[in-house]
Amino acid sequence: SYVAGFLLLTRSSSSVKKIMRHLHRHVLVGYWTDEPVAFATDAYVFDSLVAEHDSEVHQHLAKHHILPETYVQKWFTTLFVGVLPFETLFPLFD
Repeated sequence: SYVAGFLLLTRSSSSVKKIMRHLHRHVLVGYWTDEPVAFATDAYVFDSLVAEHDSEVHQHLAKHHILPETYVQKWFTTLFVGVLPFETLFPLFD
């Protein structure tokens, strides 16, 4: 709903339906299921990238038992709509 709502700011409802269908079928496959394996896999890939690029942050999160699927959920499942300012989202979505 975050993504659809954001897209409706600049696109027609029929266009948003097509985009959301495409996201569900081709981009975020397996993200919105009762067992979101694809999402968890992507979260741990992100975790390995954090470990590679900023080991201090990775160690801090691990020390406090903060699992990647908990802190990236809002970023990945909403395509950042819930966390980034609109002026950043518009170019990102373009």
